[in-house]
Amino acid sequence: MKLRLVLPVFSLAVAAMTLAVSPSAFAGPITTIDFNCSDGSGTTTGNKSICASPTTETLVSWTQGAFSVSPTNGTWFYNFFQGNPSPSLSATGGGTVSITDGGSWFRFDSVDLEAAGAGNTGYTFIGKLDGSTVFDFGCSGPTCLSTSFATELAGLYGNDNINSLTINLIGGGNDRVDNIDVTGVPEPSGLLLLGTGILALAFFVRRKLVA
Repeated sequence: MKLRLVLPVFSLAVAAMTLAVSPSAFAGPITTIDFNCSDGSGTTTGNKSICASPTTETLVSWTQGAFSVSPTNGTWFYNFFQGNPSPSLSATGGGTVSITDGGSWFRFDSVDLEAAGAGNTGYTFIGKLDGSTVFDFGCSGPTCLSTSFATELAGLYGNDNINSLTINLIGGGNDRVDNIDVTGVPEPSGLLLLGTGILALAFFVRRKLVA
């Protein structure tokens, strides 16, 4: 009888603790920020809608699902005509974009980059969590990017939780960005609440069994 009472409580308690310490176990599906108007939206200079005007315009912001892309340096264009497949973002003479998920945690998986013109001298990826740098890596040199789209992977850093990502294209030329793959993950505080709820449920089950 005692074993029958203890097992449900023990199982639920273990589940609660697992949830609290393992946010990676609940990583969501990959979101591909592909700048496609079918599931995203953005604005250009003068608050002109990107999706209502299929042309190359200076980017102000882009939103896809919970993720936002904002230029933080240089001039970026919404490139309706080119991409992998089109559309994409283009930066002339280098530039930086920032990706966020409304302050929530996520992981960086990969991005497609292209050097459409001469002058690029590399790129960097910087991931931060609450303002502190989690990773900072990239490639330096004119051969870092090819003249056709190539996928650049996060590699070992793809397991790191961040809440902001910076993609920095260095140098001149006309460089393009497409298919930014990111994965949302739950924050420990949310999992802790869920785990606490399960733990409370465990004691409720025990009381019912005892009764």
